[in-house]
Amino acid sequence: MPKIYSSFFLSLFLFSSNYLQANEVTFNRPSNTPQAAYVIELLSAAYKQSGYDIKLIDYPRDEALRAANEGKLDGQLGRIAEIELLYQNLVRLPTPLFTFNLLLIHRCNQCTDCQINDFKSVSIVSNYPVAKAYLTKMNYSGEVIDVRSIKTQLALLNQNKIESIIVLDFQLKAEVGALSREEYQLQILSKTASYHYLNNQHPDLFNKISKTLHAFEQSGFIAQLKEKHNIN
Repeated sequence: MPKIYSSFFLSLFLFSSNYLQANEVTFNRPSNTPQAAYVIELLSAAYKQSGYDIKLIDYPRDEALRAANEGKLDGQLGRIAEIELLYQNLVRLPTPLFTFNLLLIHRCNQCTDCQINDFKSVSIVSNYPVAKAYLTKMNYSGEVIDVRSIKTQLALLNQNKIESIIVLDFQLKAEVGALSREEYQLQILSKTASYHYLNNQHPDLFNKISKTLHAFEQSGFIAQLKEKHNIN
């Protein structure tokens, strides 16, 4: 093959490769829950309509928000509202993905209808900022112990090293399952929505995906996916 044609096809290949790479957005891989599976399927469909594929990579969850804010990741698949107040390069798409309950768990013999400030200590999972935001909102002044899993929280509670824990209901179900109501009291602290976030370096993509998610909501597609994945 003449060199001129070889150069042409090589250039075409490199252009195609760069084009394919450009049509890809990267997020950290979420934990294995029905909510995560639902969000991945929903957002994959939304991005596909704009010619993008979603790439998921393993990334420490407690570093993912900072990485998304710095542009090392393209955003966050799902985070609570107002996280953009702390990470100002992240912009929230307006359509909520799903809602969940923030739960307070403590031993049955402590109190009934408790308030968070009734407890001298509480444990939260460090990489879920919704619990920390709630404690700040309630001006909690007790001891806060950050851990990495709900199982560790429950172990501390069972050993009487802390008086209470705060968890996300769907994470509790995924990691532990149902808790004995004879041993524990579960109280709903708040109902919270999860939203998709993009780094602000993607304004055009923000507009496209926002419109697509709104259309999915209006058409009933989001409701269908929630039913498929058993999301309330």
